[in-house]
Amino acid sequence: MKNFAEHKLDETNLQHIRERFLIGHPKVFYRVGMQTLKLHPRPRAETAYTVRTIDDIDELHFDDETPLLNDFDDFLIEYAIYRLSLGDEFDMTQEQQVIASITQQIAQVLSPPPPGGVCRGYW
Repeated sequence: MKNFAEHKLDETNLQHIRERFLIGHPKVFYRVGMQTLKLHPRPRAETAYTVRTIDDIDELHFDDETPLLNDFDDFLIEYAIYRLSLGDEFDMTQEQQVIASITQQIAQVLSPPPPGGVCRGYW
Protein backbone atom coordinates (compact mmCIF):
# COMPACT_ATOMS: atom_id res chain seq x y z
CA MET A 1 0.00 0.00 0.00
CA LYS A 2 1.32 3.42 -0.96
CA ASN A 3 0.44 6.69 0.72
CA PHE A 4 0.55 9.89 -1.23
CA ALA A 5 0.83 13.40 0.11
CA GLU A 6 -1.02 16.04 -1.85
CA HIS A 7 0.45 19.54 -2.12
CA LYS A 8 -0.59 22.42 -4.31
CA LEU A 9 2.12 23.88 -6.50
CA ASP A 10 1.84 27.51 -7.53
CA GLU A 11 2.47 28.55 -11.12
CA THR A 12 5.38 30.81 -11.93
CA ASN A 13 7.41 31.94 -14.90
CA LEU A 14 10.94 30.82 -15.74
CA GLN A 15 12.02 34.47 -15.54
CA HIS A 16 11.13 34.54 -11.82
CA ILE A 17 13.37 31.59 -10.93
CA ARG A 18 16.85 32.71 -9.84
CA GLU A 19 18.53 29.39 -9.03
CA ARG A 20 17.48 27.15 -11.91
CA PHE A 21 19.47 24.07 -10.90
CA LEU A 22 18.27 23.91 -7.30
CA ILE A 23 17.30 20.42 -6.03
CA GLY A 24 14.76 19.86 -3.26
CA HIS A 25 11.05 19.67 -2.53
CA PRO A 26 9.13 21.28 -5.44
CA LYS A 27 7.24 24.46 -4.56
CA VAL A 28 6.27 25.86 -7.98
CA PHE A 29 5.87 24.79 -11.58
CA TYR A 30 6.31 26.56 -14.89
CA ARG A 31 5.23 25.78 -18.41
CA VAL A 32 7.55 24.75 -21.20
CA GLY A 33 5.64 24.65 -24.46
CA MET A 34 1.99 23.69 -24.73
CA GLN A 35 2.06 20.27 -23.00
CA THR A 36 5.05 20.25 -20.67
CA LEU A 37 5.42 21.35 -17.06
CA LYS A 38 8.68 21.63 -15.12
CA LEU A 39 8.99 21.69 -11.34
CA HIS A 40 11.19 23.95 -9.24
CA PRO A 41 13.20 23.03 -7.32
CA ARG A 42 13.80 19.74 -9.10
CA PRO A 43 12.84 16.70 -7.00
CA ARG A 44 15.69 14.59 -5.56
CA ALA A 45 14.12 11.31 -6.68
CA GLU A 46 11.68 10.23 -9.34
CA THR A 47 8.27 11.44 -8.23
CA ALA A 48 4.73 10.98 -9.52
CA TYR A 49 2.45 13.97 -9.81
CA THR A 50 -1.22 14.39 -10.62
CA VAL A 51 -2.13 17.31 -12.81
CA ARG A 52 -5.70 18.55 -12.74
CA THR A 53 -6.74 20.52 -15.79
CA ILE A 54 -9.76 22.60 -16.57
CA ASP A 55 -10.65 22.15 -20.20
CA ASP A 56 -12.07 24.99 -22.24
CA ILE A 57 -15.78 24.86 -23.05
CA ASP A 58 -16.52 23.76 -26.60
CA GLU A 59 -18.32 26.16 -28.87
CA LEU A 60 -22.08 25.83 -28.71
CA HIS A 61 -24.36 25.46 -31.70
CA PHE A 62 -28.00 26.50 -31.90
CA ASP A 63 -29.31 23.04 -30.94
CA ASP A 64 -26.80 22.41 -28.11
CA GLU A 65 -27.52 22.68 -24.41
CA THR A 66 -25.55 25.15 -22.33
CA PRO A 67 -23.39 23.89 -19.46
CA LEU A 68 -24.87 26.65 -17.28
CA LEU A 69 -28.03 26.61 -15.21
CA ASN A 70 -31.23 27.07 -17.22
CA ASP A 71 -31.79 30.44 -15.55
CA PHE A 72 -28.86 31.88 -17.51
CA ASP A 73 -29.91 30.69 -20.98
CA ASP A 74 -31.90 33.87 -21.62
CA PHE A 75 -28.89 36.04 -20.76
CA LEU A 76 -26.61 33.94 -22.97
CA ILE A 77 -28.99 34.24 -25.91
CA GLU A 78 -29.39 37.97 -25.27
CA TYR A 79 -25.63 38.47 -25.26
CA ALA A 80 -25.21 36.43 -28.45
CA ILE A 81 -27.87 38.48 -30.24
CA TYR A 82 -26.35 41.80 -29.09
CA ARG A 83 -22.86 40.64 -29.97
CA LEU A 84 -23.89 39.53 -33.45
CA SER A 85 -25.61 42.86 -34.06
CA LEU A 86 -22.48 44.88 -33.29
CA GLY A 87 -20.75 45.69 -36.55
CA ASP A 88 -17.56 47.42 -35.39
CA GLU A 89 -15.44 44.85 -33.55
CA PHE A 90 -12.82 47.44 -32.65
CA ASP A 91 -15.18 49.65 -30.64
CA MET A 92 -15.21 47.95 -27.23
CA THR A 93 -17.46 50.53 -25.54
CA GLN A 94 -20.64 49.01 -26.99
CA GLU A 95 -19.66 45.53 -25.91
CA GLN A 96 -18.71 46.76 -22.44
CA GLN A 97 -22.12 48.42 -22.07
CA VAL A 98 -23.90 45.24 -23.17
CA ILE A 99 -21.88 43.08 -20.77
CA ALA A 100 -22.46 45.56 -17.91
CA SER A 101 -26.21 45.52 -18.57
CA ILE A 102 -26.37 41.72 -18.69
CA THR A 103 -24.18 41.42 -15.58
CA GLN A 104 -26.50 43.75 -13.71
CA GLN A 105 -29.52 41.69 -14.78
CA ILE A 106 -27.81 38.48 -13.63
CA ALA A 107 -26.97 40.08 -10.27
CA GLN A 108 -30.63 41.03 -9.83
CA VAL A 109 -31.71 37.44 -10.56
CA LEU A 110 -29.16 36.01 -8.12
CA SER A 111 -29.74 38.45 -5.27
CA PRO A 112 -32.46 37.25 -2.94
CA PRO A 113 -35.49 39.48 -2.37
CA PRO A 114 -35.54 41.46 0.88
CA PRO A 115 -37.09 39.65 3.84
CA GLY A 116 -40.80 40.26 4.20
CA GLY A 117 -42.35 41.80 7.26
CA VAL A 118 -45.81 41.54 8.76
CA CYS A 119 -47.38 44.75 10.04
CA ARG A 120 -50.46 44.89 12.22
CA GLY A 121 -52.86 47.76 11.91
CA TYR A 122 -53.52 50.06 14.86
CA TRP A 123 -56.26 52.46 15.94
